[in-house]
Amino acid sequence: MTKREIYYNAIERVKRGWTQGAASRGPSGLTTNPTNSEAVCWCLTGAIDAEPQATGGEKVGAMIKLDALARKAGYESAVEFNDFDTTTKQDVLELLEKAVDGN
Repeated sequence: MTKREIYYNAIERVKRGWTQGAASRGPSGLTTNPTNSEAVCWCLTGAIDAEPQATGGEKVGAMIKLDALARKAGYESAVEFNDFDTTTKQDVLELLEKAVDGN
């Protein structure tokens, strides 16, 4: 699976539901594993981790690129970017789009 495919799938997950402070959440709002079929929202990195078709190495490669983009924007990591108090769902989607575009 390519990084581009991983990012596209992550974009679709985040469009369905986004969260902060946890990799993913179930319908009740409690944290859950990103790969859990009951997950309804994901953080930036949780949306990558949830990809069932990607290998661990492919996911790590995708996350390295997200960390680099977050650092370029002034954050320590993709997790910090996602969880920053002023970050919005739209911000996360835009970062994923930059990853797709290779910026």
